[in-house]
Amino acid sequence: MARNNIGLGSAANDGTGDTLRGAGTKINNNFVELYQKLGGDSNNLSGQIAVAADGLVFEGTIADNNETTLKAINPTADRNISLPNASGSVILDSATQTLINKTITSPVLITPQINNVANTFQYVVKPGAIVADRNINIPILADSDAIVFNTTAAVLKNKTLDSATVNNPILSGTISDVNGAGLLEIVSTASAVNDVKLTNAATGSNPSIIATGSDTNVTIDIRGQAKGSVKVNKISVLSNTQTSAADASETAGYIICNSGTAMGVGLNDGTVVGETKVFTNKGAGLATITPDNFAQGTTIALSQFDGASLIWDGSNWYITGHYGAVIA
Repeated sequence: MARNNIGLGSAANDGTGDTLRGAGTKINNNFVELYQKLGGDSNNLSGQIAVAADGLVFEGTIADNNETTLKAINPTADRNISLPNASGSVILDSATQTLINKTITSPVLITPQINNVANTFQYVVKPGAIVADRNINIPILADSDAIVFNTTAAVLKNKTLDSATVNNPILSGTISDVNGAGLLEIVSTASAVNDVKLTNAATGSNPSIIATGSDTNVTIDIRGQAKGSVKVNKISVLSNTQTSAADASETAGYIICNSGTAMGVGLNDGTVVGETKVFTNKGAGLATITPDNFAQGTTIALSQFDGASLIWDGSNWYITGHYGAVIA
């Protein structure tokens, strides 16, 4: 209701003002409205709300020694606090509360935590000690996807790696070129123990492809498909110069005999079928080669500047070509 004003008349005791009873009625009506506005009824002022010097004091549902005081920090300019047209709880900065249907624009998050579905554990996001602002760009997703982490097993699809450092990769399938055509096919062998080692080289040295593994002797197979061949522009074989009587090197394919006096050279059996051996005699002394198993004789004698080539068939050495060699 509107405030009931007491009529005072035009002058003192002129008889035109309210009577004492009428004035008292208006006073009572005004107090009834105040009581009701402050949460009470027409006779009792609410004990749950009180006006303090610096704010409103709320008792709560139980009258005790604990109250909530709503007060304003001293403003330095006019401020407006708008209450939304909705039911809900006031959100406080340090209280544990649940936000629902909120849009946060340009938030500053300090160590945010993301609960799991059961609300039993959290993902705690901890940024490193950066020294300037950094942007984390989330790609435009065509469908739902997963974030990939550095130590958790995951499958990467449709990724382009630029200047990547890959340590101990596990490769399978086909490595393709920029057009998607096959470039290198990786085929695994169960319980493999032998492999190929690729080594680059500094100036003046040669890069290498070397067989390695736990077997004593490991051969590298290089072959064409079906009737195809292996085409190379130039071939050289590992050589060893021998200057005294001894068995020929089993790792070198070319043996250079170079002694001023006669010497004997033993030739052990080959390791794989098709292995070849080339001998030349550079020295003045006669070089007599004695294979362990020789299909065409017992020895091969090479004078200075003579040569002979042999091939291993799995059981015996065979001469496939010679110059000046004497077979005995």
